[in-house]
Amino acid sequence: MASNWNDNEIKVLLSIRADEEISRHIKGTVSDAVTYDKITNRLREQGIHRTKSQVISKLKTLRLKFLKVNDHHKQSGSGRISWAYFDLCQSIWGSSHSTNPVALSSSLNSVDPETNAPEDSCEGSTSTQMTETQVPPSDAEQMDCVTGFTQPPRKKAKKNKDHIVDSITTVLHTMETSFREQEALRVQQQREYEEMLRKEAKEEQKEERASMMAMWKEMMEFQGNLLKDIMMRPPLATSLPLNPLYQHPHSFNFPSPSTSYMVPYHPPGQDEDASHHPQFKPSFLEDLQD
Repeated sequence: MASNWNDNEIKVLLSIRADEEISRHIKGTVSDAVTYDKITNRLREQGIHRTKSQVISKLKTLRLKFLKVNDHHKQSGSGRISWAYFDLCQSIWGSSHSTNPVALSSSLNSVDPETNAPEDSCEGSTSTQMTETQVPPSDAEQMDCVTGFTQPPRKKAKKNKDHIVDSITTVLHTMETSFREQEALRVQQQREYEEMLRKEAKEEQKEERASMMAMWKEMMEFQGNLLKDIMMRPPLATSLPLNPLYQHPHSFNFPSPSTSYMVPYHPPGQDEDASHHPQFKPSFLEDLQD
């Protein structure tokens, strides 16, 4: 695979790097590796097969050159350098760090006839050559060139870390306080509920005793009224006993006929005088008169 990038590959690379989503995810940290993988994949989708390290190295080189050209333009009295990728780099690493659609469109459309020419020949067509000696940048500077952001100071990182720790501690303390308050409220509600159950049980027992006492009083009152009614009744009249031996002192003594004596049977037609019967004798009548 050729190490040199042609004009079309450079413009496609810069257009992908200038994408808003790509720019937003590049933060100058280790997590940028995922974003560079996305750039490599998008290049591969357009038929440009480059490795992630080649993409990172090329972006570093382009940013370094953009910074030099931009500094040259800012110097008063210096002639303007014509560079084909200045507008694209300006949209990526300019002061606003915002994507310029007009610059992207014009840069992508203005492809030279020799599209597949190596990058060295394209960059060599500048009107004014830069004769400055380039010093190899350090790793930190190279990463800053790619991302467009400087590494935050260690003191600030430590401050942010302390702030995060304090925030987590505050959240944990708040959660613990809330848990304790909820637990205390739950215990109080449990006690109130148990106290309510005890009061209800006492009320039920009290009502049950009152009901039993009312029933007992009603029964005692009924028994008292019944006894009082019995005692207030008049006594019943006594009747003479059915004893034949008992005789009143002023009563007459009438002999009762003997039930053991049987009158003799006389057949019909027999004419006898009544005087022949012993019950009609004068002595018997006299006894009755006495």
